[in-house]
Amino acid sequence: MEVLRPGGLELTRYGLSQLRIPAGGRLLDIGCGKGEAALLAQTEFGLTVTAVDVDKDAVESAAARGLDARVMDASALEFPSRSFDIVSCVMRIPCISAVFRSILFKPFSILFPLIPASIST
Repeated sequence: MEVLRPGGLELTRYGLSQLRIPAGGRLLDIGCGKGEAALLAQTEFGLTVTAVDVDKDAVESAAARGLDARVMDASALEFPSRSFDIVSCVMRIPCISAVFRSILFKPFSILFPLIPASIST
């Protein structure tokens, strides 16, 4: 399995273990690719995962793994306020500014207040 995430699945596993989000917590994985990390969060940590990516083929692969996967641009997320407990975003530097505008500068509109976002490059 090819995983295009800095640190691979080991770093994802470590990060989620440190956050201690209770089973059933709602995670949004932005830039999910084929869903490897989202699937890990769902199966190993019992999180309810929504995975989004702009790549239709990647989203189809993630959905085939049993994930709630959607084609969506990080700069135009379509979720009601307070939909997620945590947001994971591991992507290239040029994409980060759009993600910050969407997640962090709407002040945490899709997150519960004071819950951290996990953003890595």
